[in-house]
Amino acid sequence: MLRYYPLMVIAVLISGLSLAPVVGFASAISAPALQLKSYDQLHKRVWHTEHGLPQISVVAITQDQQGYMWLATEGGLAQFDGNKFTVFNAANTALFTNPLLRSLFVTTAGDLLVGSSDKLILRRDQVFSELKLNGKSVGSVEAIVENSKAQVFIAAQQLLLWQDEQLSALPIPPRPVTSLLADGDKLWIGGPGYLAVWQPQLTPAEQYQLVYDQQQPGWLIKAMQVNQQGLLLATAQGLWQYHAKSGAVSLAEPHIQDEVLLLFKQQNTTWIATYHELFQFQNEQLVARFDISAAQGVPWLVSAFQSNRRLLMVW
Repeated sequence: MLRYYPLMVIAVLISGLSLAPVVGFASAISAPALQLKSYDQLHKRVWHTEHGLPQISVVAITQDQQGYMWLATEGGLAQFDGNKFTVFNAANTALFTNPLLRSLFVTTAGDLLVGSSDKLILRRDQVFSELKLNGKSVGSVEAIVENSKAQVFIAAQQLLLWQDEQLSALPIPPRPVTSLLADGDKLWIGGPGYLAVWQPQLTPAEQYQLVYDQQQPGWLIKAMQVNQQGLLLATAQGLWQYHAKSGAVSLAEPHIQDEVLLLFKQQNTTWIATYHELFQFQNEQLVARFDISAAQGVPWLVSAFQSNRRLLMVW
């Protein structure tokens, strides 16, 4: 099971940062270390529990088609309208009796899917209901994605498919899934010690392919991102690169060998956070490093979402 860490909601205005490319994911050439900048250089506004958050562990963020921000915490769900938070938890919503949330996703149809530590919850027309598999709760939901065919995939105790109002299990090997990435017709599947791909356009015997199997204890894929070489893999043991042409996996960035808590892409900029630093990459070149270990009131950064407002990013 993934671990999550305390943080508050921070809106970061990212304009005005100076960019000076030094070293990228594809480069094995050592380069002088960038000067570590103060996190306070980023313009930010902070919301905490005294502002209405139900709890400070914000593990996922999304935005619905009406413009509301939704925040998954370990104390329930919060809706944010830009001024105030509306909280859904055990006090007012029976489905949140267990308030430990894991994931959030808004589908192209406008449904809000909420993954908790024991069930999958659907919010439609302002009503919450539980989506069950064969009449049973699906267990902890670690990730939710949707592909171009409006197929929604859910990483639970097994990999699930939500399509045409039906929840079903994909016929793939029963391995724990901790990360999903929809990439065109491909679905990338990450878990403890392995990377796989599912391609529904192929024959049933060829649809599921295990592309990397790492026997090293503790090697866990927490998030993935497509790049020029293949895939970036955020793991508990640093940032790794899956090379699509060779099938090899190697350490992507020598500066990042600690546990990766956040991997987030915003247009041509990628943000990566560990316990102590926030890294900014521009077109796969490392351009800035921010010291967050000394930042006041900012324990860790583990979730991010780019708002419809072009320059506003919420952590």
